[in-house]
Amino acid sequence: MAAGQDEEPDDSAWLEASVDELPQFALIPETPYFSGGRVVGVPGDIELDLDTSFPKSDSVFGSLIPSGYFGWKEQVYEDHGIKLAFGYQTLVQRASRSPGERTGWGGWAQIEGKWEIFNRGDDYEGGLVFDLDWRHDVGGRPTPVEFGFAELGSAQGTDVAFFEWDPNLVAFYWDQWLEKDSFNFRVGKQLAANIFDFFRFKDPRTSFSAPAFTVAPASIPAPAFGYGASFKWWPKKGGSTYVVGTINDMNGSPTEYDPSTLFDESEFFYGLEIGTFWKRGVGDFDHLHLNLFYADETSSLPQGQPNEAGGGFKLAGSKQWDEFVSFGSYTYNRAEGGGLGLTLAEHTVNAGVAFLRPFGYRGELGLGLSWLDPINDSLDDEFAAEAYWKLLLTSDLWITPGIRFIDDPALSPSSDSIVIGQLKLRLFL
Repeated sequence: MAAGQDEEPDDSAWLEASVDELPQFALIPETPYFSGGRVVGVPGDIELDLDTSFPKSDSVFGSLIPSGYFGWKEQVYEDHGIKLAFGYQTLVQRASRSPGERTGWGGWAQIEGKWEIFNRGDDYEGGLVFDLDWRHDVGGRPTPVEFGFAELGSAQGTDVAFFEWDPNLVAFYWDQWLEKDSFNFRVGKQLAANIFDFFRFKDPRTSFSAPAFTVAPASIPAPAFGYGASFKWWPKKGGSTYVVGTINDMNGSPTEYDPSTLFDESEFFYGLEIGTFWKRGVGDFDHLHLNLFYADETSSLPQGQPNEAGGGFKLAGSKQWDEFVSFGSYTYNRAEGGGLGLTLAEHTVNAGVAFLRPFGYRGELGLGLSWLDPINDSLDDEFAAEAYWKLLLTSDLWITPGIRFIDDPALSPSSDSIVIGQLKLRLFL
């Protein structure tokens, strides 16, 4: 069905698909963990991780993990309403040249869970969600975050997910449904980017590494993990149009648990997203959304660093033709600094294409282009490109080789263009 037609398509084909093939706001079928309703969030969201933490089909090789482990997970959920998932991922990047280190390498372990305490699978279901998270360097190399910004001088960075902190409970929130498939909200320690700004290939653990396509801190001044609230609403039950809202502490920290800055500083990020899907079949859909956002200046940034309140908008969408998916976005922003201290772009343009299931294996080939125009006129514009191949090597292991090109990094004017090779692995179970 073409975009723009009024009639809703039949969801029967979607209900026969596996959860990882569908957009994250779609009606999805039962899985060993999924008991009805809709997944809320984007790739990388904790609850989506939980529902997809089982072996997948169309891999090159079979499973690494004994099947009894997954049977045990199902039994724990059946008996106690507790979902558990473990993931470990690593990313290594090597630059053709660099003013400093030429290699960045980081690792990231997660134990994620949800205890569905009330009304499991029914209206008014409620439960606790957590993410115990450890990120570290490998071999004493700079982590990819430090590597891209500090070593290469890129205004966008080469990654924003692989950095360093001790094991911490970075997310801990209450997840509550009202009417199933209609309204959901969260309150507690969370990450705004996990529910705000949908993008089909957003997960930095398996797809793009370029921040322009993942968390995008250069252009959207969202904070790190911290206290806040968010909601997801489908105005028409069973429809494809949705509304997301989020408000979060701009001074939140993933490694601290004191919520006092919520009240002492009262500096917040506000985000609203309105979007829709056009569905045709299993994994075949188009998407369009508009983000509106505003961020207060923040007290947690070092003195002298750019730190200005401001707002903006983002228009993003994708169009699918059989195995090909094209996508693009434009972001306008007037905030500087943001919750991570990395927001500096006034105009950002992204475009690209993906080819699904190359050679019959699960995953995609992706190519993305990004252009960033800083608010500070003394900084040059920055153009970057990235290509990758996400491949399901075994039924519980992704491998993603890729290459990235940065033309004259904006924060290092003396540097020439840089080519970066990269490799990432993600084990999920």
